Amino acid sequence: MVRYGNWATDTRDGRLGQVVRQKYTHIVLRAPDGRSEWDCPFDDHRIATVRELKDAGLWERR
Repeated sequence: MVRYGNWATDTRDGRLGQVVRQKYTHIVLRAPDGRSEWDCPFDDHRIATVRELKDAGLWERR
């Protein structure tokens, strides 16, 4: 399971989202552009990979 604020991938359709809250049976993910949110069951997400973050323009090397 990922933590609030982490980036996760919905394994049902490959969408990338930021974890914004948790409900009883699922988490709520917010799209990188902040325009949409959706529910994702606990068993249908994983931590986003570096490649996915880079492809979305969310990876910064420090």
